[in-house]
This record gives sequence, C-alpha cells and structure tokens, in this order.
Amino acid sequence: MSNLQQYDLELLQMDSVREQGIPDVDLILSDLPIGIYTNDDVVESFESKPDDARMPAEYALIENSLKSLKLGGIGLYLIPNDMFSRDHSENFRAFMKREAITLGMLQLPVSMFKAEKHQKSIWMIQKKGPGVTAPSQALLAELPSFQRADALSDMMTRINDWFLKHFSR
Repeated sequence: MSNLQQYDLELLQMDSVREQGIPDVDLILSDLPIGIYTNDDVVESFESKPDDARMPAEYALIENSLKSLKLGGIGLYLIPNDMFSRDHSENFRAFMKREAITLGMLQLPVSMFKAEKHQKSIWMIQKKGPGVTAPSQALLAELPSFQRADALSDMMTRINDWFLKHFSR
C-alpha cells in the first residue's frame, strides 16, 4: 500500500528490546506481548525495570522503542489493562511520566476478549520535546461493543471531536 500511495516506508524485523541504534522514527505502532523478557542482561540498565522483579516484556519494549522515537513522535500501543496497576509497575510509571505524555486511552470492548484478564486498551502517547504540551484533557473512553452500531458511531463522533479540539491547526 505504501508503494501505491508513494510513501517511503521501512519495515524492520528484529528483537525490539535487544537492538540498539534503530533509526529515529515519527510513529511507533505495537501490539505488545504479555510476559517476562527473559534476557536479564539486556534490560539490566533499563530505567523502567522493577527493582526486585524480572522485567515485563511490555515495559522493555516501550522503553527501548522510546529511544528511537523522535521528540514529539507518537506511540500507539495495544496494552494489557492492568499494565499500570500490577505489582512492580512503579518504575515504569515514573519513567513514562518523565519521557512522554498520555494523549489518550481507549479501552477495547469486553466482548473482544475471552476473559477479563486478557482485556487490552489502545494507549496513545507523545514523546516529550520542544513544543509538546499535554492536552487539557486526555482522551479516555471505553469503546462499546462493535455489535452496537449506534453506540459505536456516537463514540467515534466524540473521539473525532476530541481530536479536532486538541489537534486542529
């Protein structure tokens, strides 16, 4: 598609935690795996690493991806709903507060998941940098079931209105 639309696009396939020196990018889009990153040597110096526990893979992937995100760049991550409330998340929360602003969080419909423990949300962040300011109100929404067309259409209108209010030039 990018070729047809004449966009330059470079796709990289690699260990997204181990690799360093990934080219600077404007946008990161990731469906994060859930689990523990088992190569402790690689994440030993990561700021978001829990003090007394092993490194969750999603924390490691986000921290390393932010190193390659340009100042003011956007990150869109599909994250587990419990990512900020689980044990040992303090360092991750502090790291993210220093490095980025939350633009919004869209909780996906419960009906998309077999069990509550598997529920995910779309987390929208922007890396801090010159001219980057947090919106007066982050976009926080619980998306209705995709089966409910009217409710979904209403929610999409409200999301669009939020973007127009906070990002129209």
